[in-house]
Amino acid sequence: MPPLTPYSRSYSFTDYQASNPSAPLPGIQVDSELENVEQSIGGIVNAINDVRRSDGKLKNAIVTIDSLSPQVAAGVGAGALASAEAAAASELAAAASEAAAASSASAAAGSAANASDALEDTEIAQAQADTARVAAQTARDYAYQWSSAASGVDVNDGVNPVNKSAYHWAQVALAAAAGSIADGSVTTAKLADNSVTSAKIVNGTIATADLADGAVATAKIADESVTTAKLASSIAVVRFDAVQSRTLTERGQALANIGGGVLAGFRNKLINGAAQIIQRGGRTIAAGASAYVFDRFLVTNNTNQTVTVSQVAFALGSGFAREARNAMRFSFTTAPTTGTLRIEQRIEFVDSIRATDHTFIAWMSGPSGSEALAAEFIQNFGTGGSPSTQVVTPMTFAGSSPTTIFSASTNRRAWGVTVPSLSGKFLGINGNDFAAAAIVMTPRQAGNYDLTWLSFVEGNATSEEDPFAPRDRGHEIALCQRFFEKSYSLTVPPGTATTNGQEAAVSPAGGIGAMRFSPRFKVQKRSANPTVVLYSPFNGSQGFIYDGPALTNRAASVDITSDGAFSCVNNVTTTSGATHSVQWATDVEL
Repeated sequence: MPPLTPYSRSYSFTDYQASNPSAPLPGIQVDSELENVEQSIGGIVNAINDVRRSDGKLKNAIVTIDSLSPQVAAGVGAGALASAEAAAASELAAAASEAAAASSASAAAGSAANASDALEDTEIAQAQADTARVAAQTARDYAYQWSSAASGVDVNDGVNPVNKSAYHWAQVALAAAAGSIADGSVTTAKLADNSVTSAKIVNGTIATADLADGAVATAKIADESVTTAKLASSIAVVRFDAVQSRTLTERGQALANIGGGVLAGFRNKLINGAAQIIQRGGRTIAAGASAYVFDRFLVTNNTNQTVTVSQVAFALGSGFAREARNAMRFSFTTAPTTGTLRIEQRIEFVDSIRATDHTFIAWMSGPSGSEALAAEFIQNFGTGGSPSTQVVTPMTFAGSSPTTIFSASTNRRAWGVTVPSLSGKFLGINGNDFAAAAIVMTPRQAGNYDLTWLSFVEGNATSEEDPFAPRDRGHEIALCQRFFEKSYSLTVPPGTATTNGQEAAVSPAGGIGAMRFSPRFKVQKRSANPTVVLYSPFNGSQGFIYDGPALTNRAASVDITSDGAFSCVNNVTTTSGATHSVQWATDVEL
């Protein structure tokens, strides 16, 4: 039959309808298109009928040996089939000749019987050819698997032992020739005792993935053969003989694994993060006011309610924050309805924090609820610096980046920040530039909000349980005293009426015109111009020294300051042998 011609529409009824919306479809064109469809469908039906029997199967003799490609025909016993068909054809021809020459019905019948036998032989040969074809296909499939199955894939033909393909072993051989080993391929069975010597290992080639679990036993390695140089850089070991490039996460994990040692506390850029030092004592901060309360922490109360800041003590092993024994407590008697509470530590020198990733972690708690919580990193370039306004970067990566004050699952809060570059920035001239880490709470309930165990460290420290590592107390106090120092005992707030820690002096015989005190600081101050406040030991009044014999306060002033000492004087003539005393506090916070 001629090749079928695909149906192709020759008329657009849509265009006609668009141009003639109220007119009926043109009948002639409709009939023409339907005739074309009828011809195409009829051709398809006729083509199917040519190859299909009434039972739905292909007609006999439709797929002949000539229909197959030479390669397939050779694999399905085409030679045997052809021979059988040729023999059958020969017998059929002989039978036909006999039938034509015979004059009797019995002779014709005999010839027909011979033809029937020949046809039966042909059908048997066809069945044998089909069986041979299936067997050849199966053998060909297994031969392909044995030769080309992917590396590492088992081949199982049901007859031979399960094994890998020739391709797999070729890859193993190529890898060995190239100086590399397939992951996990070196097993204990492959190694003779003491066979792994230094001479057998190329520097930098042994990675963890190359060795099967438990494969390299002590007996397999010659003494002193595995040196640091033999280990691939992919093995996360700390080397001492070469520079390594480790990610910030790897560095953090390495420190976590070894505990960081005695020097771990020096990673933390925050001072007094455990809230143990509160030289100024607790105090109340009015709405809209700011004050330093705990050493180094500036509290800004932007809410519409007064907040009381105090130190709270935990029982040992309380679990609030690892080994923490104290926390900063922020208490609201009345629930705020507007504003935030900001707790910030300013770190001396803006360029002391490198432009890279840093992690900020704190432990906190508050009334249950969903009050908002955030953290920020600040860069301030000092008076006259550029930019003149602070650069504030929200902390958004690392840890859980918590957004609520309360959490039922943990007191730990972790944030991260990529510190912006300092390129193109300029420092001011007064030495008051700083970086800062700040927690911003949005309290909306009456009650207590506790905060402690704060750390701000370089790198991604989220792999660590907690990068906070307490420094020894003496060092922590000295760090605080660089910014704030007083004559009082550590736990006594300035302005307390007490003689403990006072500076005292006795006037010489005959009296003098003025009494001068020149205390030296325990720790060098951040600035050569500290603010010094004088207090009377008698009643804590500011701006006075105390005249013991006269039982009265004497007005005094600070007239000399430096980063190592100050001097103060009263301008009242003293009595011979009179004892005078003074308490003081000095502040150079940023």
